[in-house]
Amino acid sequence: MEKMATEHVALLKRAEDAERELLAMKLARRMEEKNLHPELSFEQKVAELRNAPPERLAVIEGGIEFAAGNHAFGKVASHTEGGEGSTTSGDPLDAFVMSQTAFGV
Repeated sequence: MEKMATEHVALLKRAEDAERELLAMKLARRMEEKNLHPELSFEQKVAELRNAPPERLAVIEGGIEFAAGNHAFGKVASHTEGGEGSTTSGDPLDAFVMSQTAFGV
């Protein structure tokens, strides 16, 4: 019975280690996707995350989700581009955004 309990504890420890490794890899991959800490390789990120305290991993995971990374989320068309979002549409809001002056001033 004692041998089974010892084996059970060892298996639980291995499962926890495997879950921690998977979480570290998942977080490192998300960091790669968002270009966070580009000076570190994927393996270095995994190693640092693997060694972080468990309560810190939840904070890191939340921070990664909030980080924008180097992504462009939108674009305002220039005066010469025409098309959607262009000031040639006659929309006062577009004209204000593009010229940064009030309408009719």
